[in-house]
Amino acid sequence: MVSWQKANEFFKRLTPRRARDRAAEQRLREAGAARREKWRKAHHLEPTAEPYPALICGADDLGPFGVGIGLYFKQLLWLSGAFFLYGAISLYTMRYFATDYNSHATSAANAPDGLLPGSALCTAYRAVTATRDCPHGAEACAARFTAGCAVSARMSAVDLVGVACLFAYCLLLGGLLEREGRELDESVQTAQDYAVVVNDPGAGDDDPAAWQRFFARFGDVAYVTVVRANAALLAALARRRAAQTALALRSAVSEVETAAAAAAGADGGGGAEAAAAARGVAAVAPAVALGVRKKPAAAAPAAAAAAGGSADGGASAQPPGADDESDDEEDEARQRSCGWRLAHALGLAASRADAAAALARADAEVAALSRPGVHYPVTRVYCVFNTEAAQRNCLHQLSTGKLKARWDYANGAQAAALSFNGNILHAQEPPEPGEIVWHSLQVPNRARALQSLAATLLTGAVVAGSYWVFYAIMHDNADASGLAIVVTLINAALPTACYAINALQSFYDHGDRQGALMAKLIATRFMNTALISYFTTPPGETLSYTRLMAVQSLMVSDAFITPALAIVDAVPRFYRRVLSRASTTQRLMNSYFLGSAWDLGERYTSMLKTVIVALFYAAIYPAGCFFASFCFLATFFIDRYKLVREWRSAPAYDAQLAWRAHNVIIGCILLHLLVTSSWYAGWPFDNAILNADGTYTYSDNSNLVTEALDHLRSSASGYRSAEHRALLVTYGWSTAAVVAVSALIFASSRAARAFRRLVRGDYEPVGADQRIAFTDVPRIETYIPMGYPGDDLVGSLVACHAVNLRTKHYPHLVHLDDESDEQAFKRLNVALEFPVHRRALLFGTVRGFLQGPPAPSAV
Repeated sequence: MVSWQKANEFFKRLTPRRARDRAAEQRLREAGAARREKWRKAHHLEPTAEPYPALICGADDLGPFGVGIGLYFKQLLWLSGAFFLYGAISLYTMRYFATDYNSHATSAANAPDGLLPGSALCTAYRAVTATRDCPHGAEACAARFTAGCAVSARMSAVDLVGVACLFAYCLLLGGLLEREGRELDESVQTAQDYAVVVNDPGAGDDDPAAWQRFFARFGDVAYVTVVRANAALLAALARRRAAQTALALRSAVSEVETAAAAAAGADGGGGAEAAAAARGVAAVAPAVALGVRKKPAAAAPAAAAAAGGSADGGASAQPPGADDESDDEEDEARQRSCGWRLAHALGLAASRADAAAALARADAEVAALSRPGVHYPVTRVYCVFNTEAAQRNCLHQLSTGKLKARWDYANGAQAAALSFNGNILHAQEPPEPGEIVWHSLQVPNRARALQSLAATLLTGAVVAGSYWVFYAIMHDNADASGLAIVVTLINAALPTACYAINALQSFYDHGDRQGALMAKLIATRFMNTALISYFTTPPGETLSYTRLMAVQSLMVSDAFITPALAIVDAVPRFYRRVLSRASTTQRLMNSYFLGSAWDLGERYTSMLKTVIVALFYAAIYPAGCFFASFCFLATFFIDRYKLVREWRSAPAYDAQLAWRAHNVIIGCILLHLLVTSSWYAGWPFDNAILNADGTYTYSDNSNLVTEALDHLRSSASGYRSAEHRALLVTYGWSTAAVVAVSALIFASSRAARAFRRLVRGDYEPVGADQRIAFTDVPRIETYIPMGYPGDDLVGSLVACHAVNLRTKHYPHLVHLDDESDEQAFKRLNVALEFPVHRRALLFGTVRGFLQGPPAPSAV
C-alpha cells in the first residue's frame, strides 16, 4: 500500500547525520587542546548517529560536508560583516544626501513615496533654455540645470576609505581562506589526503599489482584503481537500468527481483558469485520499499530465463511479469483516455510497450559495446596509500610539469623515478572520489576546448538576448517596480539556460563543473542586473526617482524576497505534498522525497550577485550595503538549515570555488572604482552650463566613460567647481593606480602558476600530516569508478570490478530501507551483470592490498 508516511521516513533517512569522533577528540586531548566535541558525518544505520542540529550548527561544524561547502558558509558571515562596516563608513554620504544635497530644490519632492532616505536622488533640477552650442546648430534648445546636487570631496574620501577597508578585508580573506581551508582539511580525513592520480597511463597498463609494486617504493599501498575509457558502455548500461525500472513499475514488479534475475544470469548460468549476490539482494529489499506488488512466483522463471542469456552477459532478460495479462489490460485501458494520449504525444507518458522497446534498444547497445573481444583502454590510475606521509613523499618525487610528461622528457635518476614502462608519469593529487565525473575522464583536452568555446558563444547569446529584452522594456517606459520584477524573473530563468549550456561540456570533476556554471551565471546576472542598466539608462536619468527606485527594489528583493522564497521552497514542497499523493507505487512516491537538488556554484553566484549590485550602485545608493549585509546573514541561516534538512547530498567540494569567489569580489571592488569614477565625472548629470551673463550653454555629457577619461587628462571644465575638479583627478588617478597594480599582481601570479604547472609541477601540501592511517579512519571511501545515474531514486551506478574491497571504503550510495552497504553496492554495480572474466576488461578495477583480516564495517 502506498503510504505518504513511509515516503517521509525515507526522506528523513536521506538527511545528513553525524556521530561523535572519539578518535579526533582523543588526539586533541593528547595535544593539550581545549576540550571540545568533534563530529563526523555518519551512516544513517550507525547506532549513535543523530541528525545535524538545524539551529545551533555553526560554520565550523560543516567541515565534514567538504572544504568547499564549509568555506561557502564562512564567506557568507565574513561578507555580512564587511558590508555592514562599509555601510557604516558610508553613513556620512547617506547623511549628506538626506540634508544638504538637495538644498536648491524648488519643490517639496525631497522624499518621494517608497524611496528610502540616503540615496543620491536629485530633485533640484529645473528646465532652462540654452542659447549656445545647441545640437544641429540650433539657436536655442531645451536643457536641464541644477545648482545643487553637487558631489562632495568628502563623499569621495569616504568612499575611498570604504574601498580601502574592503581591499584590506580581501587581503585578510585570502589569509583566512588559506587558514580555514587548511583547518577544515585537517579536521576531516578524506581519500584525497592519501591518494595520487596518474593522468597519462599507458593504454594497456591495466595490472593493479604492477602499479602497486611501482608505488610501494614510497610507502604501503592500500588500494589501486584502474579506470577505463568506457563512457559509451556506461551510458548504455544506465539507459538499460532506467528502462528496466520503467518496465518494472508499469508491470507492478519489484525492481529488486529484476536486479536479482539479471545478476543471477550474469555468468551465463555458471556464476555462483553473481547468483549468491542476486539471492542476497532479493532477500533484503522487500517490495514494500519500492511500493509495487511483489510476485514471488515470477522470480524463479525470470532467473532461469536470465541464466540462459548470452555468454558475454551483454543482454538482459525481460523483468518478471512483463507478459502479465492483467497489467496489459490496465495499460490498454489507460491508453484509451484522451489525457494519456495527449501526454504520450508530448513525451510525458509512456506505455509498457514503449518501456519494453526502450529496454530492447538498450540491450542491443550493451551487447554491441560488450561483445567478445572488446576491451577499453586505461585512462587514469589512482593509488591510495595507507599514510599521508607516503602520499606526500610520492607527490614530491613524481610531481612534474605537463610538458615533460607530454613529451616523456627526463634525465638520469629523474627518469628512473618518474618512469613506468618507459612512460614519464604526470602524477598529482586528485579530487575527492565523490567529486570526480568518472565518465568524462576520457574526453581529450582538444574536445574540452571546443566545448568551452561553444559554451562561451551560447552564453554570449543569452546575454545579448537579455540586453534586448531589457532595452525594449526601458524604451516602453516601464515603472521601477515592474522593471525590478522583470529583472528578477530573468535572473530566475538564467540558471536554467546556464545549466543547459553547462550540460554541453565535459568536466574532470564536479568542482570544475560548478566553477564553469558559476562563471556563466555571474556573467549573465552581472550583465542583467548592472551593466545593461548602466548602458541603457540615459545619463540624465542616473539620479532620477525611477532609476534609484529600481536599484532599491533589486536590493530589497535580494535581502527579503529571495530568502523568503528559499524558505517557502514552493516547488519541492508541492511535489512532496501534492503530486506525490497521486503515485500508484511507493517507489514513485519516494522519488518525490529525494530532497531539493542544488549546486554550490549557483549558491556562490547568488552571493556574488548581491556583491556586484551593492558595490556597483554604492556611489548613488550607499544604503544598499546594509541590505547586502542582511542578505548574507539571512542566506547563511537559511542555506545552513536546508543543507542539513532539505538539500540532497552533494560531493565534498574542494576550495577552488571559494578562491574563485574571492577573485570575483576583488574584481567587483575594482569595477566599483571604475563606475564610480565615471559617475563622479558626469555628476550632477545636467546638460547646461551657467554663463557669467546669465545665459546657458548646452553641454552633452551622454558618454560618462569619455567624461571620466577627459578629466583624467585635463581638469578644464566650465561648470565644475575647483573642488569637483580636484575630486575627479584624485579619485580617477587613485582608481587607475589600484586597477593597474591589481591587474599586474593577478596576471603575474597566474603566469607564475601556469609556468610551474607546465615546467615543474605545482604540488604543495595543505596542512600538516595528521599521522592517521587510512585503515584507522572509521569510514572513508576509496576511488571507485561510478557510472551514469540510473534514475533519481537509485542515484549513481557503480561500475567496477572490485577485489579485496572493504565495506567501510564503499562510496555513498542510496539504500533501500535497512539495506546494508554491501547489499546496496551489489545492487548498483552494473559490472556484476557480466561474467567475471569480462569485468576487468570492460570496467575499471579496484584492488585492495591491505594486509590482515578485513576490518569490520562502520555500520
